[in-house]
Amino acid sequence: MKFKVGDKVYVRAGAFNSLKEGVGYTIQKIRTDNSRYPYEISDGSQYPCLLAEEELSMVSDSFEYAALIRQWAEDRNLIEGSDSFRQLAKLTEEVGELAGAIAKGNKEGIKDGIGDAFVVLTILAAQQGFSVEDCIAAAYNEIKDRKGRMVDGVFIKEEAS
Repeated sequence: MKFKVGDKVYVRAGAFNSLKEGVGYTIQKIRTDNSRYPYEISDGSQYPCLLAEEELSMVSDSFEYAALIRQWAEDRNLIEGSDSFRQLAKLTEEVGELAGAIAKGNKEGIKDGIGDAFVVLTILAAQQGFSVEDCIAAAYNEIKDRKGRMVDGVFIKEEAS
């Protein structure tokens, strides 16, 4: 079996009517009595949704997690119920914690700080009507052909001529 109980998965388009594509679900049970549809997840109703392996994909990259973060934030009214200034304050707090972890050489703290900053940036982007994926794509497209040099460990871009 490809998946195990507790795995976060996406449901592929058309797999099950009550399940939303692009929303992360957790595998709650693996049934041994039904080999075609062994994976059980819930759509919030009283009946389990049974799915085949080919109907699922693993939540595995940051863009998939961005969709889960947006849903989490919507469920808690952080996109409509908060504002960008509060999210900017939260981002500053998270970056401060990241700086502390870097100063101490705390690898787990660094990992946590980067993740927390990504969460806040995802919410901030949504508040502005963007997806964080589009923001990342725009930033990459801006830097991909950039030329420059390293000075004391910092990349200094060449000025456009």
